[in-house]
Amino acid sequence: MSLTQLAPYLELFKKKFPLEQIEKTVYMQGAEHHVIEINDKWICKIQKTSDSTTLEIEKKVLNLLKGKIKTKIPTVAYAAKGFIVYKKIAGIELTTNFYNCLGESEQNLLAADIAFFLYELHNGIELSEAQEIGLEQTNWPWSQQKIKEHAHLIGDQDLKEIFLIFIRNYQDIIVPLEQTKLIHNDLILRNIIVHPSTGRLSGIIDFTDAAIDSFYLDLRLNYMSIPKLSESIAEYYARLNNVPLIMENIYLYYIATEFSRYLQDHGKNSLAKARIIEGFNLLQKQ
Repeated sequence: MSLTQLAPYLELFKKKFPLEQIEKTVYMQGAEHHVIEINDKWICKIQKTSDSTTLEIEKKVLNLLKGKIKTKIPTVAYAAKGFIVYKKIAGIELTTNFYNCLGESEQNLLAADIAFFLYELHNGIELSEAQEIGLEQTNWPWSQQKIKEHAHLIGDQDLKEIFLIFIRNYQDIIVPLEQTKLIHNDLILRNIIVHPSTGRLSGIIDFTDAAIDSFYLDLRLNYMSIPKLSESIAEYYARLNNVPLIMENIYLYYIATEFSRYLQDHGKNSLAKARIIEGFNLLQKQ
């Protein structure tokens, strides 16, 4: 998006927040949104396509959760069609390097903080409330059936062998009603904001992929995950929620996600292939 195209949104911001003198802007681009950071204080998100509904979902989810969870999440200050504004949560994005520099006790506290956020999120509202604002079951990763239907695209012999073992286990995952929750569905490192000095959780951002599905989808590894942190979060979460933990599921959903990506790209995604192998190796250690 050019500066000319951004101008109307900056003008709208000025109109809605007349006391905020714009002194600094930083432009960023996500997969589905343009993002403008203003004065290190405000986040403006603009949808890329007119038919996208993700910002509308985020607005509804954030408003629904307002006052219901203790973990800091964005508070919608203004929203219009395809445009949302909220104050930036103070802190820095979590990175692997930052995590590795934390001591063991600090790592444990961070894992407990994130697990508590998930516990709050998954139990903060009734499923009926989430359904009323239009949330549905996620279509990512692909279902067991859809992955099987596209398995003929796997040409690599090593992946074929991994797939045969993986799909038997993936097919066995049954999601009972009590495991179906409002999920964040995109808990990658850059959506986890931490305090730069203490390493504690400052807040969670980006609820555009929120859905209704298994809580394991929020515990799963992803392409930005730190396996040790993911396992610790899952263990703390199981204790908080008083549920038995099937650790294999956090790896199976990761492998399913990367097989979905690999097959979506007709077997030509080398990064997805590497992640499938990584996930399978981690699964084998369980």
